Amino acid sequence: MGLAGLRIGYLIADADLIREIHKAKLPYNLNIFSELVASKLLDHQNLLQQNIQKIVSEKERIGQKLFKLKGVTVFPSQANFFMIATSIPAPALFEKLLNLGLLVRDISSYHPRLQNTLRITVGMPAENDALINALQISRSQID
Repeated sequence: MGLAGLRIGYLIADADLIREIHKAKLPYNLNIFSELVASKLLDHQNLLQQNIQKIVSEKERIGQKLFKLKGVTVFPSQANFFMIATSIPAPALFEKLLNLGLLVRDISSYHPRLQNTLRITVGMPAENDALINALQISRSQID
């Protein structure tokens, strides 16, 4: 629903794992506003399903375009984002995209095996098209 800022989520897991997670979680990890919005959303399952379908469809569309880009490796994903590795240094590409008003996450410093990787969240169609175009332009500038 585009409400990531509310930090609404859930966990389905083995009971032993949940007990371990409860040891580390804060006692009040959901504010009253987020709880109210989440409970209202549950009353509108049709809206949730429509939004999920839009995200899945858009993810498939941009995924096909990402897979066709030279110098870009796209890792399989079941989430609403892609992790890509590029032949362009990730910090430099991140800055280029940011200067164009496109925000992705540079995850290249998280672990040595993630060198030159970015995390790209599925956005609105116009945002995704702008990102694909910017990646094509950035790639052609170093060829």
